[in-house]
Amino acid sequence: MGENGASKAAIEAFLYEEARLLDDGEYEAWVDLFTDDGILWIPCNKPDVDPARELNLAYDTKARLRERVDRIRSEFFWSQEPASRTCRLVSNITLKEPADGDDCMVESRFVLMELRRHKQNLFGGTNRHRLVRSGEGWKIREKLVRLINNDEALGNLTFIVG
Repeated sequence: MGENGASKAAIEAFLYEEARLLDDGEYEAWVDLFTDDGILWIPCNKPDVDPARELNLAYDTKARLRERVDRIRSEFFWSQEPASRTCRLVSNITLKEPADGDDCMVESRFVLMELRRHKQNLFGGTNRHRLVRSGEGWKIREKLVRLINNDEALGNLTFIVG
């Protein structure tokens, strides 16, 4: 445990649980991991851009994430019929900014395998989480997903990449 009280083990457990929720299709519980002002940001073409001025694969508020989940749960979400099966591996978890009481920046690497219609797709990259402590534990204020192939043609990303 660091001098500021942030436990790396607790943060690692949080990131592993986030990946499990996504892989298990527990999207409502995943969205609940975000603060009310939380953002999921997946830039394209460059690793760091101004999301208000550049094209993004996603720049979603918590409300927008809920809308995505509602569409996924609807009977008319044809782009995921059949649904993708995914497996995420999270590694190299590093506290980039030590937790300042109730706030910390965490970087990790990920590999995401998707299986859909007998075809496997592999994605990888870096996640940067801005986490804040709440009464319920850690919450995501911002999640930045930097895909290593964000400047390449990408297929159907209607499953949740985050």
